[in-house]
Amino acid sequence: MLRRLSPLGLLGAAVLLGGCSLVFPASPPSPVDGGDGEGEGEGEGEGEAFTIVAVDGDGSATPLAGPVPDDVDGVAAGHRVVERLRVSFSGVAAVDRALFIVDDNGVVESAVENAEEGVAFVTIPSTLPVGRVVSLALFVGATSAQAQVFFLQGERGPPGAPGARALVDDVAADLTTCPFGGRRLRSGTDDNGDGVLDEGEVDIDRVDCDAVVADDLTINIVDEASLRNALSDLATVRLAQSAVVTLQLPAGSIAMTSQLAVRHPDGQRIVLSGDPSGSTTLVFPDVSNGVIVSSGLRLRQLTIASPGVAGQAQKVGVGLLVKEGGFVVVDTTGAVVVSGFSIGVSADVGGVLSVALTRDGNGAPVRTLQSIDNGTGFNAGGGGLLQIPGALARDSSSGGFVSTGGSLIANDSSSENATFFGYLAQFSGFLEASRSSSTVLSSGTAAFGSFNGASLNCTGATASLLPAASSTASALAALSGGTAVCSGATFNGPIVAANGSTIIATDSGGVGLVVNAVNNSTIVHTCAAATAVAGCSVACSSNDTAGRCVGP
Repeated sequence: MLRRLSPLGLLGAAVLLGGCSLVFPASPPSPVDGGDGEGEGEGEGEGEAFTIVAVDGDGSATPLAGPVPDDVDGVAAGHRVVERLRVSFSGVAAVDRALFIVDDNGVVESAVENAEEGVAFVTIPSTLPVGRVVSLALFVGATSAQAQVFFLQGERGPPGAPGARALVDDVAADLTTCPFGGRRLRSGTDDNGDGVLDEGEVDIDRVDCDAVVADDLTINIVDEASLRNALSDLATVRLAQSAVVTLQLPAGSIAMTSQLAVRHPDGQRIVLSGDPSGSTTLVFPDVSNGVIVSSGLRLRQLTIASPGVAGQAQKVGVGLLVKEGGFVVVDTTGAVVVSGFSIGVSADVGGVLSVALTRDGNGAPVRTLQSIDNGTGFNAGGGGLLQIPGALARDSSSGGFVSTGGSLIANDSSSENATFFGYLAQFSGFLEASRSSSTVLSSGTAAFGSFNGASLNCTGATASLLPAASSTASALAALSGGTAVCSGATFNGPIVAANGSTIIATDSGGVGLVVNAVNNSTIVHTCAAATAVAGCSVACSSNDTAGRCVGP
């Protein structure tokens, strides 16, 4: 039997929530006859006041297992709560709302479900604190009744049934998806318990491709499509400092439909290589450029060719163009040959191409880089640098080695059978061709030339005109402010300086040598008995008073 308290008294009880216990403290809790520490209040005045009579757990019919849990102060819980409270009240038949009031955390509204008259179930919000006194308030319109609630941590529940085992497969990714390696991760639950992640059990299937090629790699190229695909795939990754990727071309010819552009931030570690046991040729259309490089690239044992336009002497395009900060290195393993273009090899706008000089067993330069049957063999445009000692230019319909505002270093090189120029520096360009040899058709212009403010060094070089007997060309010519320093050279033909130019040809000689300075130009042609080339003693002449000769 329950004992009534004064209207200002507070209902007290202890409740255990599946994971929490509740205590409803009184001031102090009044004993009840055979009850669970529950109380009720009564109102004063006419009728029965709206009062919370009792609070119980919706699981109180289930006995507590083991000792009754209590808090640190020894307050025991006597009511089990699963997920809601069973609240009895008087003075009204049903309630409208239920609130839990926490001192400093505000108000939490809760779901309320009326049962029989004077009984409602109130859902316990998951956010209510454990070990704190909160107030439970029931409302009917503007009228309310309250009881204080104290939560204790509940007893541990029984262990759950074992869950399904999670499985993860970690395997190498397919090279079709990740050309340079990666991992494929698949995970899911082992629903049938066989220890194997079956296709129907996969919940997550993810592929992570490597972002960096860490080790040396060779990609075998079979045709144009595979070459372009390989370069496209490489554009998605970086190369480690120690990694080299070789694009290995097969023996024979590969027909290209358009120019091949190479641009990769780590291109200096990409090698485009021909077959080491045979010849490999990339054949480009007769109206196209060949290989265009605006990054790094290494070339090895490869021919870049264009068939030219049938019946048309004028060639088209550039066979190998390095530009915009690109840097190409030609390996000394096998020759790199460019043939059939308007310009064979060109460096322009900050582009650089380099090849190391090697010699055979007799000490002769090995022609690692060759330009065959192009309009101009090698051209260094504005801001470009060709560092190509030992290179060969043969059958150039215009000039073999030309610097047009750029820098061209071609010591120990050779220009054979050029139509107009073997070596030409023009428009402030610089050309170094020491110990080089040049043969030019007799109807051409000059074996070595420096025009329009350019500079040429052909010390120790050899110039020949073909045929020499009827030649109108010069062995060495400096025109329009050009400068040439060609000491100790062999010039089998005339030396001419005109229009404000300067030639220094000390100790230079040759067969059929003629030395002529005109129009404010100067030729220094002195001969030392011990060092002069045979034929050096030919006197320098001037066709007008403005020309100046220093020498014999």
